[in-house]
Amino acid sequence: KEICQNSLDAVLDSKKRVLIEFKLYNISLKEDRRISGLEEIFNLAKNYWQDNEKTMRFLEKAEKNFKKEKIRVLRISDYNTTGLTGSVKSTGVSDKTGSSGGSYGIGKSAPFACSDLRTLFYNTLDKDDLQAFQGVANLVSFEKEDIVTQGTGYYGNSKDNTAIRNMDSFGGYTRKESGTDIYIIGFLDDEEWKRKVVEAILENFLISILNDNIEIKVEDVLINKENLSFLMEKYKEDIELTYEYYQVLIEKDSQPFEI
Repeated sequence: KEICQNSLDAVLDSKKRVLIEFKLYNISLKEDRRISGLEEIFNLAKNYWQDNEKTMRFLEKAEKNFKKEKIRVLRISDYNTTGLTGSVKSTGVSDKTGSSGGSYGIGKSAPFACSDLRTLFYNTLDKDDLQAFQGVANLVSFEKEDIVTQGTGYYGNSKDNTAIRNMDSFGGYTRKESGTDIYIIGFLDDEEWKRKVVEAILENFLISILNDNIEIKVEDVLINKENLSFLMEKYKEDIELTYEYYQVLIEKDSQPFEI
């Protein structure tokens, strides 16, 4: 919900649909130093938090990802959007302009909660053709060389934690138009993730889909105005209230009642 709303708020041409794509990859850790370097950090964190049971549970779950041949990475890309016009802040990423206000920073926690490693990478091409790429790890403090670190770490320019001023990607994907890619590293191992995302989109963006403001592709499932009826019928048992709203919206003989 959070990510799709951010994309709608950053629409480039309001006369066209905002397009959003969810795509899952399995990527080798050993071949990607941007991710494999996290293993040392998690080991240091385990040493520092060994007496904290709750934190250790999180760290041990995360550590299992480094023992696998490949790691799950979910890419969420939007199109017909302005891109991250603020590029990158030290606390995250600015993704709204003008009256929309707000920022996409650490406070926006939903994508981080979907990552076993609490790590995201942002890639963007904004409407002025400016490029940026940065990783953000929302972790815990740990001790390194007699210094206790802060909880948030960055992949970017090490001197000032700013973004790299060119685009990068995972899974061989290349961005060719303005917009933003969010890569969720160590995406939760949930076999039902695709169904849950589709249902959440139908529940939260029913009006936007009906008004032809948004089109979303979740792997091989395309959600738009043209196939909305089919999808509502398919998922109606799991989104009963939304299905009833939908029936009212499309019923030609509906009558308003004032209470």
